[in-house]
Amino acid sequence: MIETSVIIPVRNQKEQLLLTLNCLKRQIKNRRNFEIVICDDGSDDGTGDGVKRLRFPIFLKYFINKPPLGRSANRNFGFEKSNGKNLIFLDGDMVPANGYIEAMLADNESDVVKVGGIRLPPNEKLGPLENYFYSRGRYVDSTTANFLPGRLLASANFMISRENFSRAGGFDPDFKGWGGEDIDFGLRLEKMGVPIKSKPEALTYHHHKKTVRSLAEDFYNFGNNTFELLIKKHPDFLNQIPSHLLGMSDKFSMSNIMYKFIASLTINRPALKLAEYLVSAYHNFPWPDIVFDFVTWGNLGLGYKKRNKKRMTV
Repeated sequence: MIETSVIIPVRNQKEQLLLTLNCLKRQIKNRRNFEIVICDDGSDDGTGDGVKRLRFPIFLKYFINKPPLGRSANRNFGFEKSNGKNLIFLDGDMVPANGYIEAMLADNESDVVKVGGIRLPPNEKLGPLENYFYSRGRYVDSTTANFLPGRLLASANFMISRENFSRAGGFDPDFKGWGGEDIDFGLRLEKMGVPIKSKPEALTYHHHKKTVRSLAEDFYNFGNNTFELLIKKHPDFLNQIPSHLLGMSDKFSMSNIMYKFIASLTINRPALKLAEYLVSAYHNFPWPDIVFDFVTWGNLGLGYKKRNKKRMTV
């Protein structure tokens, strides 16, 4: 009987996927209790051929979607093709550290969602951007058992029971690209009363190093695409981010008028480009978190503003 399904959504991440499968092969002891489900969202880098050439001792399923389904729908597809009572979701660029499986299964808490730790590989040099990105929010390192708000669920590395995934309805397929789908899923779990627990010792190495530019683009596209869907589904989420500093509040008050005025001066392409240039050109300078907050949330606000402007002119 399959106890645990490891679901790996992947797209053009052949080398990282093969590393992940090799790590899982070494860690999984009771192989009859496991299956690995690879849901390939339209890779064209030879991922399928690489998987098919493997002599793998654990029950392995490989499926490819053509055309691609999108991040959320692909995860749901992996769920549909799995049979385990417990589901471990690992993104295609996440390589488990030693002891990962043991840490995820250490305590019998089927009603708890466990969010694992995420770090860059040990050989990658950490700069101010990495220290910012991997030491805040969902990536916070902790040696104590702490529970997380729904907005901090990291879909790249988490474990959930089949029952709770089904009760929540899975990921919303209307979230197509980067950003929002895991926040939405976590907020729905939170409203259902499902506890979300940080499990930093269930560590994975993220083989996808972010740059200031790529992070800014991700947040801009999030703001321009699915952020509106997220706040329509969860209006209270605006209270959990610096929305007032982004000039997003529509409430009429002197403070909101002031914030909108400040946002008009700061949340614009030239100001954000200047900030991106400074932190990229002087990447060894110990920039404070507020600078990276400005780059990330500022680009989200800019993308959201552009989306609304475009809609009003149509």
